[in-house]
Amino acid sequence: MPPETLHYQDQLLSTAEQLDVLRQYNQTHWEGHFSEDELKALDVSYEYPDPTNMPVIHAEFESTWHTYDAWSRVYINSEISHLNTLPGSQRDFDSYVQLHDQTVQYEPGLHIVRMDLTRNRDTYRTMPEAYKDVEETPGLFLAHGEVLSLVGLHRALRKAGSYVQRETPYIPGYQARNVFVPDAYAKNWDWTVRFNDHVNGGLGLNVLPTKGTATINGAVPLVHGNPEKSER
Repeated sequence: MPPETLHYQDQLLSTAEQLDVLRQYNQTHWEGHFSEDELKALDVSYEYPDPTNMPVIHAEFESTWHTYDAWSRVYINSEISHLNTLPGSQRDFDSYVQLHDQTVQYEPGLHIVRMDLTRNRDTYRTMPEAYKDVEETPGLFLAHGEVLSLVGLHRALRKAGSYVQRETPYIPGYQARNVFVPDAYAKNWDWTVRFNDHVNGGLGLNVLPTKGTATINGAVPLVHGNPEKSER
């Protein structure tokens, strides 16, 4: 297991602890979007968290944008002034961001997913290498909104010197277009999304190229197949 993983392993929560945090967010940020029946339907009797097969409660909303927007209300600061910041409006987001075809696509609701948090710059040199590994490994997928849930439910991972700042994780299941050029000229979906390392004032998300000379400089969270679901 990479040393970086050992550094934050003791900050990972059990699913029961994650559910407590999720209940709080559901009331304070999401206006009770998820019913108590949905929350109680989750099986949170999992053992001690394992970074290679980490159970995470993933909250999926009506669309990719709505999932991003819901977690933005919890901890993502879309006002951080970077030229390559992830678009902060639904219109621009939907125009520049889509899900990679090697992702798990969820119905809206609460899902317990299993994540591998140990892949990083030492595992893959470039993002296409990660894509190829996932394509060739049955039951392995690129993480998308699951990363937002992981970071959102684990406040300790967002603190200075912890996972987000040290590892600046990618959201590899998000494909993006070049945000530096007008929409008509951004033809290819050859960019992706990564957390930046700004902790004070909220975290931001940057859009970065995946091809050419672009090398990985952060964690690459992945998802194991067959997620478990709380029916809506």
